[in-house]
Amino acid sequence: MWAMKDSVNFIMGTSHDTLKMEAYLKVCEILLKKILGTPSDKKFLPLAYFLVGHLYLQTNKRENLAYLYKAYDEAKKQGDTETTYASLDFITRFLFSSGEYEQVLPYFLAEERLLESGKISQKLYNYSSLLNSIALSYNHLKKYDKAIQYFQKCLTEAKISKDTAWIGLAYGNMAMVYLKQKDYEVALTCLRLDVKYSLLSKNKPSAMTAWMGIAEIYQIWQENKKASQAMDSAWALLAVIPSHETKMSMVFLYKTAYKFYKKNKEFEKLPLYADSLLSFFEKDASNSYKQDLQKIHAQYNVKFKEQELALLQRRKDIDRWILYFVGSVAILVAVLAILLFRNNRKQKKTNHLLEEKQEEIAVQNEELNTQKEQLVSQNDTLQKINSTKDKLFSIVSHDFRSPLNALKSTAYLMSSENISPQEIKDLTQNVKTQIHHTSYFLENLLFWAKSQLKGFHISPEVFDLQEVVAENCELALPQNKEKHIVLENKIDKPVLILADKNMTRLVFRNLLSNATKYCKKGDTISLAYQIKQDEVQIVVQDTGLGMTEDQLACLFTPHTGSTYGTNNEKGAGLGLLLCHDFITHNGGKIWVESEIGKGSTFYFTLPVGKVGEEQLDEEFVGEQLENGAMLYRL
Repeated sequence: MWAMKDSVNFIMGTSHDTLKMEAYLKVCEILLKKILGTPSDKKFLPLAYFLVGHLYLQTNKRENLAYLYKAYDEAKKQGDTETTYASLDFITRFLFSSGEYEQVLPYFLAEERLLESGKISQKLYNYSSLLNSIALSYNHLKKYDKAIQYFQKCLTEAKISKDTAWIGLAYGNMAMVYLKQKDYEVALTCLRLDVKYSLLSKNKPSAMTAWMGIAEIYQIWQENKKASQAMDSAWALLAVIPSHETKMSMVFLYKTAYKFYKKNKEFEKLPLYADSLLSFFEKDASNSYKQDLQKIHAQYNVKFKEQELALLQRRKDIDRWILYFVGSVAILVAVLAILLFRNNRKQKKTNHLLEEKQEEIAVQNEELNTQKEQLVSQNDTLQKINSTKDKLFSIVSHDFRSPLNALKSTAYLMSSENISPQEIKDLTQNVKTQIHHTSYFLENLLFWAKSQLKGFHISPEVFDLQEVVAENCELALPQNKEKHIVLENKIDKPVLILADKNMTRLVFRNLLSNATKYCKKGDTISLAYQIKQDEVQIVVQDTGLGMTEDQLACLFTPHTGSTYGTNNEKGAGLGLLLCHDFITHNGGKIWVESEIGKGSTFYFTLPVGKVGEEQLDEEFVGEQLENGAMLYRL
């Protein structure tokens, strides 16, 4: 048995010499027969099957699958997880590369379960790659929903590991599926994110491919200007791709660009690319690309020369008329100048005296107006500060007293010895609820006080709304479970918006907390969105108590006030006022529809975010590149 182990180590360390591999294969087959005939050596059977299958794989023989299947079954039976994983890895590689997607899926899923069990060292596998392969298999089988599901899992894993290359790849692959489903809006968002993360990870070929996808979508929408800008951005990236990657990228881009510019009838761009294509396909005289490009090149040269001659003649005619016009105007101006000069000499002295007096009066008036404006501004500021101080003290003295007294009473009861464990549990839950509401109230109060005293400081950025919504749903989950409220989140796709991220978080937290506050047991809270031109409309709907006409009339004002919730929750009336201010200062609108007994629906809008509005990569965006092209922002 020691001889077999030495042979195994020797085989695994050899080069890929075909004759040697076949010789070692025979040795392994002999050792395998020996193990099969020796019951005490059966523990080495999975490894032996795997080595034979591995060697067949190196010699490109399909027989490896039978041995790898046996290695997988025997290792699984013996609980040998490492050999089980190694067998699965080679089986899936072979089937996937052979295009046998229906056959490879069960083994991919078995490999996924094994990795999720935590029995395999993370150094031995790339989980993002496995999830991506599963998604691609489903995509080839036209099971697009399952493909999207696994691309989303791949994206989540890449975000956890902060792998920007895999994040960009996952967004690009998702865009491919959404394009097949003709969901162009979501596909465009995914492609923009692909550009962003591909440039961050210096994966320029991937960013170039994403720009071509963006050009295709705009061409479908017949937005030819944006489509051309996107295609030009792809050309700009080709100029900075390293030489060892250029050939493959050039073939793909040239073929795509040729079809694109021909369909768009942008013939002025074709000769530039025609020269490059002709030299690239010069070895293939029958190539249809070469023949078409030769015709277009010749036609364009004739047309261009005709236009150039016509333009030159037109310029000569225009220059002659301009000369006549300038001469006539010059004579007229000279006559008028002489007449005006004589008249101005008489009035000059009088006007000079008047101007001096007017300047003195203007200076005095300006000083008086400045002093008046300063006094009015100081008075308004003092009144505002005084009003804010009074309201702040009123809120603190009134609304903090009740929860603090309740916590004091609860603490006194919990310190008493005559109290049951169930009562302690109930009191603890009550303390948690009091602390949650007091913390939420304090956060709103501090935001309101800061905005009143220092004004708003907006830091807009482009971010994914889906992440902010998911984060706030997690925070609201304990309250919803406590009140048995169903929370439906329909914002389940990437949505880019341009706003202050922290303010958007607080708006969602206030609206979710407000909906939970006025919902009864069994009620539902729904979150949804809709893209309308250059803005995203977000909807927060509940089936709670609803509001009266009087309550709706004073909503989003300093006179809003606050009422008790279905579990006697209390607030300060600042949450909706902050929501209104934050949404307005971020360029959006907020409104509400409500009916007593049927619930309330809050709507608000925010601008759509675009990848070009962030500085994706200072090396490329908005910078003139060496080939004279420009990488456009969309």
